[in-house]
Amino acid sequence: MQPVALFSVFRFPFSVLLLLLLCAGCTNRFHTTPPVPPSNTHRAIARQFMSFTNTIPGHRTRELRNLYAGECAASRQWLGLTTNRTGPECLERLLGQRPSTSNQLDHASKIIAYLNEFLERIANTPDVPNLRAVRTPNPITLDGRLSEPDWTMTPPIPINHPFRIDKDRGKPHATARLLWDDRYLYVGFDVPDRDVAAFLFERDDDTFLWDAVECFILPDILRSEYWEICVTPTGGLTDRRCRKKLNGWSSTFDTRANLPGILHGGVTDGTVNQSGDTDKGYGVELAIPFYSLKGFGTPSPGKSFRTLLAVADLDGVPAVSNVLFRGHTVTPMGFQDIWSYSRVTLVDAP
Repeated sequence: MQPVALFSVFRFPFSVLLLLLLCAGCTNRFHTTPPVPPSNTHRAIARQFMSFTNTIPGHRTRELRNLYAGECAASRQWLGLTTNRTGPECLERLLGQRPSTSNQLDHASKIIAYLNEFLERIANTPDVPNLRAVRTPNPITLDGRLSEPDWTMTPPIPINHPFRIDKDRGKPHATARLLWDDRYLYVGFDVPDRDVAAFLFERDDDTFLWDAVECFILPDILRSEYWEICVTPTGGLTDRRCRKKLNGWSSTFDTRANLPGILHGGVTDGTVNQSGDTDKGYGVELAIPFYSLKGFGTPSPGKSFRTLLAVADLDGVPAVSNVLFRGHTVTPMGFQDIWSYSRVTLVDAP
């Protein structure tokens, strides 16, 4: 038999076999896992999220909602989201409004449960406090000691809310006080610290990775532009202009912009950078010129701005993971959460 004839005999069965193999490959290629309904646990996580967001005042959850609905790469990375698994999509999966696999439901429940932890913390803490800065008729010596009698006219502001609860070390909390005159806003910090660590820095170095105080000043919330000021007890200064994304998570920073005319001084009760002994702490005083705060104008009784007062406490080598950040109010979504800043009103008397 000729080879061509032999091929002709088996041509039809071979074609059928080839077709069957192709169909099998297509079936495997396009096979999808059938959707599964959310469990009662999944639905409970979703209902808890909706309950929190419906009952907590909107200004306290705005930055969290920016993160929840965020489309930028930074917010997705911070929350563990991917481009096709945004917060709203996760909630829809847990409510059974979007077909989901078991893996998709597990991922969605982790994301929403993670947000619920922050919401629960916000719900269980007091609302953002209003603060007052008292007018001082006397000059303030910026030596970090807060020794002038005028400082006692204004009540101490406790800085006792850790940015991350799981990193809280149970140490005594710092306090801050606010004064003002026709030229400056004065901020004084008293910080207990058993091991003060801070070297000499160039301006705008990463001072916030060491023991330091921080003051965030928002002159006008409608402008969404604020200053971050960080000072160490050894005189290191980092100041940068920030712009908050009103409808997006996080902020943009400009370290090239410095706050004109800022003055500061500090003192340490102990020995800096010697871990073999026990320190008592340190103090820092700031004088922030009002003319540098764009959008605030001339200071006078009754005028107000917004602020967040914070402390960085280093424990170990200088790295973000070894720094405990505390603020005077709860900002679980980050210090860029300007809606959680306190309103500070200038007053003539306590």
